[in-house]
Order: sequence, then structure tokens, then C-alpha cells
Amino acid sequence: MSKPKPTYCTNQSAEHCAACELSSYGRDCQNSPIDRPISHQSPIERMRKEIGMSRAELARRSGVSLVALEKYDNGELKTTKMSLQIAIDISNALGVDICDFLKAVV
Repeated sequence: MSKPKPTYCTNQSAEHCAACELSSYGRDCQNSPIDRPISHQSPIERMRKEIGMSRAELARRSGVSLVALEKYDNGELKTTKMSLQIAIDISNALGVDICDFLKAVV
């Protein structure tokens, strides 16, 4: 039987930590989303945040599923393996030239 997902961190300090089990689910000790440093963000996530667009809005504008965008952001799907059509759809939704987009994600 698998271990249940924790609903709170067992860290008793007032500090937020990235070492608890919640960090594996993209949450900090207070169960708030962790905003990853720019160096750990995917190119799509970085471009999206630069213009203040949510992942849901990018999904709506591009026609790429929210789940797929989440997987590109967390590295489960590699941007180097995305189809040209998906790259075009995402770059158009972001308002980025396709050549600049491809340079950023490859």
C-alpha cells in the first residue's frame, strides 16, 4: 500500500522549507504553490510569466491542454520533443516569433 500524500509539513519551524514531502507536489510547508527560481523554470514557463499569463490562459489561447503545459513546465515532457504544430500554437499564444521560441526551447 502506498504512503498517503501529506496535507501539511511536519516541519515545526516558522520557516518555509523545500525539503518536506509537499515540495514534491509543488507546495511549500504552508501548502502554497512553490514559485520556482527562474533557473529552474522551463522556457515556456519563463516566457509565460514574463508577460503575466497563467498556464490556464496559455492553454485556452494555444489549444494545448493544461495537462500538457504543466508537463512541459515540470519537465515530464521535453520541449525538444514537441511537435512543430504545438510549438507554433504556443508561440502564437505567447506573441513570440516562432524562430525565437524554437531557439529558447531547443
